[in-house]
Amino acid sequence: MATLAEDDIYNLLSNQQIKEIEKERDDSVYVEPDIDTSSLSSVVPVQVNDKIELDAETIAKIDEEARTGDAQTGADSYNASIEQQKYKNQFNEVVPFEDLPPEKQTALSQKDIEGSDQFVSDILTYRKGRYGTEKTAGADFFQGVIPGVGKGILDATNVSLVDDWLDNYRFVTGNEVNALEERDWLQNLKKKSEAYKENGDVEKYNETQEILGASARLYQDTERLAPIFGWDSTVGGVFSKKRFEGMSASDSALEIIDAVGGHIAAGFSSPSSILSLGASKFLFAGMRKQIIKGAIAKASVSPVKGTIGSVAVGATIDGAAAGYLDTIVQGTEIEAGIRKKYDVNRTLIAMGAGAVIGGGISGFGARQTYKTKAVFNESEMKRLVKVVDDERVKVAKDKINKANAPGKAIAKAYRKEIQDTFGEDVVKLDIKGNVTDINREAIKKKGKELLAKQGVTTEVVEPAINLSMYQRTTAAIIEIFELGKDIKTLRKFNIVKKGGTLKEQLATEKRVLKLFEPLKVSKSGKAINNERISDRVYKILQSPDINVDVPWQIMARYGVTSKEYAAIIFAEVSKAAQILGGQSAISKKLAFANRTMTAQEEAEDFAQAGAGAAFDALVKKGSMGKVNSTVGKKLKEVVDDTDTGQTFSSFFQRLNNIRRAGLVSAVVTAMRNNLAQYPRMGIDTLIHGVESAMNPHKTFSFGSSWSQIKYTYIDPEQAVSMSNIFLKMYEKQEARIWNQYMEVKGTSRRKNPHTETLSGVDPKYLSTPRAMAEKGVTKGLDVWENVVFKFNVVNRWQESLYRRGAFASSIQRQLSDQGKDINKVLSRGRYNEDVSEDMVAKAVDYALEFTYGAEPKVQTFQLLNQLITNSPFTLAIPFPRFMFKAMEMAYNYNVTGMITGLYRTRFGTKGFGKESTKEAREVEAAYRQLAEGFVGSAVLIPLGYLLRDPENNVAGSEWYKLKDGTGKEFDARVYGPIITPYLLIGEAIHRAKRGITPFTVKELGEAITGTNFRNVGSIHNVLTDINSMTNLEEMTSWSAKAGRVLGDASVGFLQPILQVTDFKSQSEKKRDYREDPLYADGVEAFLSELWVPINRRIQPFLKTTDDYFGTELEDKNYDYTVDPRITDVPERLIPIIKVFFGATMNRVPPEYIMKLGQLGFTYKDFMAKSPFPSINNIANKHTAERISEEMPEFLSSSYALAKLENVEKPDALVAGMVDGYLKNIRKEALAEALLKGKDGDTMMYLRRYRSLPARSRLAAVQRMEALIRKNPDRYPKGKIDLQNIDHLAELISLARHLSNIR
Repeated sequence: MATLAEDDIYNLLSNQQIKEIEKERDDSVYVEPDIDTSSLSSVVPVQVNDKIELDAETIAKIDEEARTGDAQTGADSYNASIEQQKYKNQFNEVVPFEDLPPEKQTALSQKDIEGSDQFVSDILTYRKGRYGTEKTAGADFFQGVIPGVGKGILDATNVSLVDDWLDNYRFVTGNEVNALEERDWLQNLKKKSEAYKENGDVEKYNETQEILGASARLYQDTERLAPIFGWDSTVGGVFSKKRFEGMSASDSALEIIDAVGGHIAAGFSSPSSILSLGASKFLFAGMRKQIIKGAIAKASVSPVKGTIGSVAVGATIDGAAAGYLDTIVQGTEIEAGIRKKYDVNRTLIAMGAGAVIGGGISGFGARQTYKTKAVFNESEMKRLVKVVDDERVKVAKDKINKANAPGKAIAKAYRKEIQDTFGEDVVKLDIKGNVTDINREAIKKKGKELLAKQGVTTEVVEPAINLSMYQRTTAAIIEIFELGKDIKTLRKFNIVKKGGTLKEQLATEKRVLKLFEPLKVSKSGKAINNERISDRVYKILQSPDINVDVPWQIMARYGVTSKEYAAIIFAEVSKAAQILGGQSAISKKLAFANRTMTAQEEAEDFAQAGAGAAFDALVKKGSMGKVNSTVGKKLKEVVDDTDTGQTFSSFFQRLNNIRRAGLVSAVVTAMRNNLAQYPRMGIDTLIHGVESAMNPHKTFSFGSSWSQIKYTYIDPEQAVSMSNIFLKMYEKQEARIWNQYMEVKGTSRRKNPHTETLSGVDPKYLSTPRAMAEKGVTKGLDVWENVVFKFNVVNRWQESLYRRGAFASSIQRQLSDQGKDINKVLSRGRYNEDVSEDMVAKAVDYALEFTYGAEPKVQTFQLLNQLITNSPFTLAIPFPRFMFKAMEMAYNYNVTGMITGLYRTRFGTKGFGKESTKEAREVEAAYRQLAEGFVGSAVLIPLGYLLRDPENNVAGSEWYKLKDGTGKEFDARVYGPIITPYLLIGEAIHRAKRGITPFTVKELGEAITGTNFRNVGSIHNVLTDINSMTNLEEMTSWSAKAGRVLGDASVGFLQPILQVTDFKSQSEKKRDYREDPLYADGVEAFLSELWVPINRRIQPFLKTTDDYFGTELEDKNYDYTVDPRITDVPERLIPIIKVFFGATMNRVPPEYIMKLGQLGFTYKDFMAKSPFPSINNIANKHTAERISEEMPEFLSSSYALAKLENVEKPDALVAGMVDGYLKNIRKEALAEALLKGKDGDTMMYLRRYRSLPARSRLAAVQRMEALIRKNPDRYPKGKIDLQNIDHLAELISLARHLSNIR
């Protein structure tokens, strides 16, 4: 294709465009300077440099080369020598500790280093290189505690700068994370320095050498101030006389306080402090019981034994932590060049000192715990309950003995019913016919046999009656019947519910009186007309005419629990099983009489429905009215009703649950979840305070508002005691709070049904014979589940900690709303009187809600959650419930929640006190939503705005990334919905202010769901394309997709083992394990794609194995990963920091990348997108080279242009220009990658085109696109093809004409 002439181009342009081009041309013309050639000769003159002196040997060599006539060589040698002398090897001049002369090993005083200009200059150089702090900036108030806090607020005097450095030094040598980061920084700086030297970049080489030299001198001189190992690393060196030489007494005292405080702060903030139980004992006293069962297992352990055990544990952990820290610090010294080799003896000394200090402090803390332990621990609460139960039995016996004739008949009838149900010999009588003993175990055995005959396996009822229970329930029943002896008593105790006309009210009273009529029994005590006492009690408590609070208050006074109530009506339950058949009927019969379930309990009941029922309900909800869903019915038949469907569904779900449990088995996940709950705890504390102030039916108190923090962090032992006691009272609630964990439901098949179990499947649903299933598949899955269960110990522990804290705080808050004091309630011991099942259910609801364990509140979400959970889409969305809870939280903790809550409290509900129990709960939920919306709007949205403000130096390179203040950034999305949506909101506000699109649909979806939908489309394609394959090529493509989906899913099974790679303390370069999709057939396609994600996790594991054991298992043939934004190879940055903080750390990218992030560009905007990873890597490498070279100048010139043209929002203009530039860069890089290795004119033209200035290339592309639109016949493809030599030639011509490049 012929190129266009300059006249043709100008014919397409307007006058204004021609002026712009000519202006740009004038600005871009390069004029070569005139050169005086008169003095040139064939011999290149040697340029003299007066500032650099060469040694005699070098000069002699150069002179010899000149005399032999090789003058050009002589000049090259001289210039090379001059070049070598330019490199300032400051770092190589550092002398290690071992080689220092004696005078350099003497101790220094603090005045010595404060008076040293070199030391202060080194501090300025160090902090510039380490933290990016300008040398002219002030000193920090307290370096290292909270990044950015108190930064640069002090005058940069020698004293303040030295104090600043010492604070930093204490953290670097006293905190594992800071020490690891310091070592990694030095290692990376040394690598950069070597690279600069290889590339001939003298300026940057000398700069890095200066920083390395300054760092080494600082460490070396500070070591002389206070040795950094053993006792001296913490306190001993602080009290050295030499250190305070020349200082006044007051200055010395202040410095001691500052030094000790700095060491304590470094220690407390150290991750090992969470486990050490040394210094952190005062913050984590209650956790001791949960972590170290052997030291203080129960409150009954003697103080002496408990203290000794605590000392042993504290010494062991603190000693190990001190040894680990010293190895890191020595590594830092070696990297800094001030130490030659690792000193084992020093580590042993450090371990000994750490063990002594840690054990001592831990023992002291344990002793204080015994002195100040909570009065109401579990054993004390049980003792109080026993005292109260003894009192109740005494009152009950007195009630039975003094009962009138109807009461005696009731007692006799109840005794006879027990004998008829369980056998005559289970009850022992004295000669007067009074019950003296009841065989509890015989009743329990017989009862289970009766239930088993009906196929009932529920744990809600345990037919186990003892003498105490018989006496208390009998007395309660007698007293309940006394309520209805006449109409006057009914009205006195307000037994009958009010409502209706007078006539209707009288009819209601008549019906109630009939319920309370004495039982008709024979002389032997047997009921006439087969009416049982249990049947009558059941009818009374289930009657819609009765205010059941009154009879239940009587039951509570005698200490009758829900389990005992179930035993009372066991005969009725057994009969119901025969008549109604099935587990659901039994559960309904055993529900507390007339107790209205909470919304969460109803949602949990719905969650038990099968996939077919959920689908059917969803279709009906989708405006299909009463039309039955054929698909839903069919799905229900296949999945829920048939043996084949049940076999597949149960087996798949169990296997999938093992995978999902494996995904959350990593210690990293536990730490991430734990840290995410910190801000959630603070926010929910504020929400409760606001809710209490807004809701006129709640009582505000600081104690209630702060109770969750107290029970979770300060006194978790009390939370354990309260939750154990109160949950044991109502077993259904105990099962609710514990039998599901991370969306993996529990079953009662385990021996420990009330711990966070994994789901099971009944062997009868497997197609193999029962015995083989038990011994084969089922047993294998049982073993697998148990292994994963044990790997989840850390995550289960933190989940239990937060659930118990939330539960206990909810109980205290509810009691406070009733005007009751928690301590008085605990001291009374009448817990089932003061704490009803409604209260416990509400507390369980809150505990599950706080830990994202509750079912979604929105019904549509409930339906979708069930469908996803029972479908293959869990392969892509393993935790759908968390996704829906995140969406609800994003809505409620926001302006939307505040508006909705305001509407509901004002217009959407009835007045408080005038509605039913269910409606009252709706009102309370409305006030809660209003408070959530208010706090979210007032706190979280402004927080997101501040965190994403570029001026705060906290915002990272993308909307979800934050800086840590030490040269690293991390992905904050891992901390969940308490922060993610608000980062996007903050970013959107900043973008809108700059005139940039606030957010994309993809960004919004990720922010409000907390889920990456990367694999959802793949699964959808696999499911939908299976029936549409028509040829071998399509089958191969489908096989590749299926393999990729299963490969991604399979990684979850390996997670428990592969997490060992997270504990490495050295940074390492990432490799790219992707393969080009070149397959011989569908089988190869499936296996290849299946292996890629697995191999991506296996190879780092093998490398870790190689590092630890010296093996060579890793396949090193894979290329390193390429970042299309920068030329440095991406790294796994100190992986163990991920264990400490739950987030992966990356180095903060160059400033131009940060600016591009502010303009809305993400990592993916830079990536090549061909189907071939090998081609993409080459293209991405070219892109990185061009961007790092051109982008800073391109941004600068673009902003200059915007300023010149007085653009109101320059960011919007620049973003548009960058977008076009990036697209061109990617196209050019991809074209060059595709042409790699090909000789010929095309590659030559492409390189010539890429050598043009960025602005010229962009202008040429824009003009050529205009030509294509105007002359479609001349350009059949309708777009620019950078692999077409004619197109390249035309682009070059256009660029030259437009920029007047000669």
